Amino acid sequence: MGVNNTNQLSYIKTLMLLGVSTLSVLLFSVSTTSVINIAGGQTYEANTMIASTNIEGLSEQEAIKRLEEEVSRWQENALITLDFYWEEAVLPVSIFEFFVPESISGVEQGSQHSLHVGVNAALLKEEVDAFLHAEDLIEYEELQRSLVEQVALLPHHPITIDLRSFRLAATVEEVEVARASLEVASFSELENLIDEIDGYELNPNQSFSMNEALAHLNLPTRNNYAISIVSSAIYQAIVETNFEIVDRSIGQSKPVYTKVGFEAYVDEHHDFVVTNPNPFPYSIKLRIESNTLYASITGAPFTYTYEVEIDDERTLKPRTILRYSPDLARGATRTIENGRDGYFAKIYRKQLDANGVFMERTLLAEDFYRPVHRIVERSLHYQESNSSSNGLTNENEQNETSNENDTNSDERTSTDTDTSNGANSGPDETLNDNESGNGSNEREGNNSVPKKGEE
Repeated sequence: MGVNNTNQLSYIKTLMLLGVSTLSVLLFSVSTTSVINIAGGQTYEANTMIASTNIEGLSEQEAIKRLEEEVSRWQENALITLDFYWEEAVLPVSIFEFFVPESISGVEQGSQHSLHVGVNAALLKEEVDAFLHAEDLIEYEELQRSLVEQVALLPHHPITIDLRSFRLAATVEEVEVARASLEVASFSELENLIDEIDGYELNPNQSFSMNEALAHLNLPTRNNYAISIVSSAIYQAIVETNFEIVDRSIGQSKPVYTKVGFEAYVDEHHDFVVTNPNPFPYSIKLRIESNTLYASITGAPFTYTYEVEIDDERTLKPRTILRYSPDLARGATRTIENGRDGYFAKIYRKQLDANGVFMERTLLAEDFYRPVHRIVERSLHYQESNSSSNGLTNENEQNETSNENDTNSDERTSTDTDTSNGANSGPDETLNDNESGNGSNEREGNNSVPKKGEE
C-alpha cells in the first residue's frame, strides 16, 4: 500500500514538471516569434517602423539596406541649428554615428522603434565652444541626450537646439547684470513702493507689468508720480540687458528726475511691461539712499554685454505767439505762458561680444516731447495802430502760413501773430490741438517727430 502511494506521488510530480516545462516553452515561443520568423527568412509585419522608415514586408537584410539608404538621405538633407539669442550656427551631421544592424536586431513586430545613434562628444563640444566662446556654460550630457532623441527619429523637418536651455545654472554665480540710479527726493509713497517692488523676481519667459504688480501690492494709496519714478529707474537698468520692452510710455513733458530717453511714465491707462527671455530667473533690486534711487537687475551673467546709446538728441526751442487783447491799455503787454523747451532723442541698445566687439544695434524708441510755446498778450490798440500804418499784421500772417506749409524750410519764424479780438479764443484752441497726445513714445496726431531744421 505504501509502495503504491509513493509511485502515484512520483507520477503526479512528473506530470506537473512536464506541464510547467511545456508552458515555459510555449511562452518563450510566443515572445520570440518575431525574431525567429525573421531569422527563418520571414518578413516584418504591418506597422513595423524604425525611426521614420517603414520596414513592413522586408526581410532583415532588406530592412538594413533600406534603413542605411534613409540614413544617407537624411544626412544629405538634414539641418541642425544651434540657437543662442540672436545668433545661429549649423551643427555638422558628421558628429553622429548610426548603428543600423543593432537597430534592426530584436525589433518587435508591429511597433515603432528609434534608431540607435551615437554622438561624438569631443566634436560636439568643439562646435559649441567655438560658437559660444564659453566652454563651461553648457550641460553637455543633457545636450547630447536631447540631440540623440531627435536625430534617432530621422525627422524630415529642421532641428533647432536652443542652447539657453542647457546652460549650467547651478555653477553660475548670481551677479548684478545691470544698474541705474536717479537723483530724486525721497517721500513716503516712494519709499513704500520701493519696499514692495524690491526683490521682485522674473522667472524665465515671464513678464513684469507695473500695473499688475501694483494690483497685488499692499499700498494705502496710488501715487502715479512715485510709480513713474520707480518704473523709470527699472527701465534705465533694463535697457542694458536683453529683456524685451513690451510696453512703455512717456509723459507730455520731460520729468526732472531723468534724462531724455529714460522715462517710463505709468498711470491707470499707461503701463510699463518687460519680459525676461532667458532660461534663468532675474530679480529687480531697489533701494534709496541720500536722495538717490538705485535700481539693479541680478541673476546669471549674460554671454553678451548690452549698452544703451542716445542718438540724434535735440532740444526744440519754443516759438513766441503774440495775442492782442482789448482789455490791455495802449502799449501794455503781459506773458500768459512762459513756454518751455521740447526734446527729441533716439534710444538704441548695443550688443557686444565677450571681447567687447560690437555685434549689433537695435532701436528701442524715439522719444519726443513737444515744446510749449511762449504766449504774450499785447494791447489791441497797438495792433490797430500797427495795422493801419504799415500792414505788418497781414504780412506776419502770410509769413506764418507760408512757413507752416514749407516743411523743408531750415529757417522758421520765431514769432506768430494772433489777430483775433477774443483774448481766450483761437490761440488757446490751436495750442491745445497741437499739444494733444497720449503720453506715449508712440505719439499720435500732431505730435509727429519734427524734421531737422523744423524745430
